[in-house]
Amino acid sequence: MKLKMEKRDDVQVLVVTEALGLPQALVLRAGLSKMLRTGVKQLVVDLTGATPLDPKALEQLGDARNEADTADVTLVFVAADTEWADAPTTDAAIQRLKSPLGDLLTEEAKLHAQLKKLQRRKHALETRLGADGGQDTKTLRKENSDLKNSVTWLENVVEAMVKARKEPAFIASTEKKMERLKEILAAILEQVGLLPLK
Repeated sequence: MKLKMEKRDDVQVLVVTEALGLPQALVLRAGLSKMLRTGVKQLVVDLTGATPLDPKALEQLGDARNEADTADVTLVFVAADTEWADAPTTDAAIQRLKSPLGDLLTEEAKLHAQLKKLQRRKHALETRLGADGGQDTKTLRKENSDLKNSVTWLENVVEAMVKARKEPAFIASTEKKMERLKEILAAILEQVGLLPLK
């Protein structure tokens, strides 16, 4: 990855060339964080010369949009991937910054990037749920509800037993019965997941 800083029409342009993988994106993200605190008001990051572009690298860089908002900096990404980037060319990005609609378009791009990230997370979670025995979320929710009801019932039973308990005379047969009762209770609690399995 190579970086070059330019100034065009009073706008700072950071041109990135060569391959941009996740390690390079992390370095670039750290550099952007420092740059956003230097007082710059408009920054264009041109990734059109950075090939190949790793999707994970783009996701890492896209997170810089929120940081730019916090620093009150208008950050515009330029790349061929128009679904992720804010503009396809540097000229279009600068024209957009000069436009009265520039702030709204930047906000829209940021929201699109966040939506895509959330959609990828949703897909990954659905895939994981599908891989865990193929159960859908409705079935899992019903099982969870049934388990909660069982736990509540058991808590009520245990509470009633504790309230009604009287200290027995400590004879050998009573101690054996108490130990057996504890084993049964522990086994039930393990089955509903309140105690770790042995």
